[in-house]
Amino acid sequence: HGAEYKGRKVGAIGDIGCFSFQASKLMVGIEAGMLVTNSQGYYERATALGHYRRLNNLPSESFYRKYYATCFGFKYRIHPLAAGIARVQLKHLDERNRKRNENIEYLDARLDALPGIKTFKTPSYMKRVYYQHEVVLEEEKLKVSKDRFIEAVRAEGVKASGERYPLQHQQPIYKEKGIPLGELPITEKIRDKMLSLPTFPQANVDLLDQYAEAFRKVATAYAKY
Repeated sequence: HGAEYKGRKVGAIGDIGCFSFQASKLMVGIEAGMLVTNSQGYYERATALGHYRRLNNLPSESFYRKYYATCFGFKYRIHPLAAGIARVQLKHLDERNRKRNENIEYLDARLDALPGIKTFKTPSYMKRVYYQHEVVLEEEKLKVSKDRFIEAVRAEGVKASGERYPLQHQQPIYKEKGIPLGELPITEKIRDKMLSLPTFPQANVDLLDQYAEAFRKVATAYAKY
């Protein structure tokens, strides 16, 4: 929520934008979500699927309006309590994004100075909001595997893990269609080297320094000289 690409909010770039307000997000609405569109046609189709009783409120010329009493469709509408919570959260979104970005940039500056650790740089024409926070472990510069490195930093009392999700092109649905693996070798190589860290939306400097020190201790211990 709040990311930008060349001055445009990412949810407004295409014909449809979707937002999750699930509890781990910076803007929370229990288990809610939202769809936005600049297309009347897409809005009407989404209404037909998501809340069939609202079809009666569509313009009389709408193709879907005549189906309002059929009960075909679902009731995916947001709960009023969830909508109220999300609306209040929206007032604080910019400040929360600012604080989280500030925390991650502070930590990344420390990590980037370490041997074998590489952070991701955000291009000047983009505004990132860190749904996830990753760094790259350059194993060729260290005498340790990624799994062992993770074990070592965890032993220092901080959280770190490998990537949680498989790559999109390696999902079972593509395998079932006979699409071979290995078609994105650079993506796969980077993903195999990535470490996932917390996003620190409310962290203080002491906690960030604890992470920086844990990574410094482990990275310097395993650095190749």
